[in-house]
Formats: sequence, structure tokens, C-alpha cells
Amino acid sequence: MILGRRHPVPFGDRLKGWIWPQLGWQRAGRYFLKRTQRLPGTPHSIASGIATGIAVSFSPLLGFHLAVAFAIAWCTGASLLAAAGATLVGNPWTFPFLFAVSYRVGCRILGLTPAAMALMRDLSWSTGLDHAWRLFWPTMVGSVPVGVVVWLVVYVLLVRLIAAYQHRRRHRLASRPRPLRPEIPEGVSRVMRDLSR
Repeated sequence: MILGRRHPVPFGDRLKGWIWPQLGWQRAGRYFLKRTQRLPGTPHSIASGIATGIAVSFSPLLGFHLAVAFAIAWCTGASLLAAAGATLVGNPWTFPFLFAVSYRVGCRILGLTPAAMALMRDLSWSTGLDHAWRLFWPTMVGSVPVGVVVWLVVYVLLVRLIAAYQHRRRHRLASRPRPLRPEIPEGVSRVMRDLSR
């Protein structure tokens, strides 16, 4: 296989690399930032794609974040790549915080008292589905307004930054000296013109 590994990485090592990158989170974050900056598209499509992916991460639809982000990004003309990458904001370390915010807002909207800790303490197999729904529904309801607010904040913060970065990058590429084309002697160019007739 061209550019493939000679010895495949075992599944356990790959999983460990996803949980804790071998080169560290700082380098992985810098790599993700560079990849985001170089995404093709307008500042609007990239910023709205990133905002969509982050906003979807607040919903409790685990396993469907990517599909929901794709659907919303496709309907709004946002960058699908940016939306897919931004769904990584929702991960096992951040889900407790994201879902806690959505749950609190959902309880406030539905007029419920947030009793998530009591529900988790009393959770058993026999009452699991009932308690799961009592946790899921407020979180789902709360994720909609939270997602809208997060989308607006992220979009407003990123659209100008991405536009400025793309402008600087275009200017930097345009100011690079172009390689000089060698001049073709007159006799050779005349022969080439005669041959092309």
C-alpha cells in the first residue's frame, strides 16, 4: 500500500491515541486549528459549519451528532467538513458539562425541578427507561435554545477571524516572487512555431 504503515497499529493503540494523543493535546489542537483555517469555502460557510457542529454537540442525540450536523449544514449551505470537525467538541470529557447546561435550561423551560443527581442515584434496571426519559427530554428541549445561542456566538466570533485569515493568506501568496520563465532564443521559437503549424 502506498504511504501505508508496514506494520498496522493494534486497535488498542489506536483507541488510546484517540483518547490521549501520542504527541499531546496541544499539538493535536494546533493541527486541528491549522486544518480548520485551510478549509475551502467562504468565511460564512466555514464559520456556520463550525457553529453548527458545536451547537449540535449540546443535544443528547449521542451517535447522531454527525448526521444532524450534516443535515443542518447541508440545509443552510454551511461547510460539511467544518461541521463534521466541530462535532468533536462533544466528547466524553465535555459531554457532562454540555448536557448539564442543556438539562438545566430544559428544566427551566418545562417548569421542572432539576433532580438529575437524585435520579442517577436511584437508577436501576427496572426503572431505567423511565428515568432515562426524564433525563433525556429536558436535555433535548434545553439543547435547542442553548444550541441557537451557541451558534450565534460562535458564528459572530469566527466569521471575521476567518475572513481576516483568508485575506492575509491570499495577500501572502500573491506577494511571493514568481519563478522566472527562461527566455527561448529567437531561432528556437521560430522552429517551434513552424512545427506547430
